[in-house]
Amino acid sequence: MEVAVVMDSVIFSFSSHFEI
Repeated sequence: MEVAVVMDSVIFSFSSHFEI
């Protein structure tokens, strides 16, 4: 599932940006 990979990337990016 490519969607899962994309979501994971987005979440990672958000986490890095928000630094939670």
